[in-house]
Amino acid sequence: MSYNQIEIEARAETTNKAARRCIRAYERACEIAKGQGMSVYQREKYGRVAFREVMPHLTDRQSCHDFIACITTGITMEVWRPDEASKLLYAVQLALSLQRIAPNKKMEADNED
Repeated sequence: MSYNQIEIEARAETTNKAARRCIRAYERACEIAKGQGMSVYQREKYGRVAFREVMPHLTDRQSCHDFIACITTGITMEVWRPDEASKLLYAVQLALSLQRIAPNKKMEADNED
């Protein structure tokens, strides 16, 4: 078992459900790529793509929290470049702020009737 695999298993025990789903997708993609005889570099590349594909959408407050957990887990696994992670965290910040504003806007529209 590689050092990276030990790290992944340790993270899987301590992360939330969405982050565990991302980790499992990463691991499955790496295993499939390994079965196809790909190099370690190629396996990790496929793992990063799979991790990214199962990230939650920013649809509500909980999904935003899950998204943050996936980003931070992905940072430690080197799924994201630092500039990518920064942009994703900013996107979550915007999504959370819009969710706080949206109910107020709806209430204002209801009061106009």
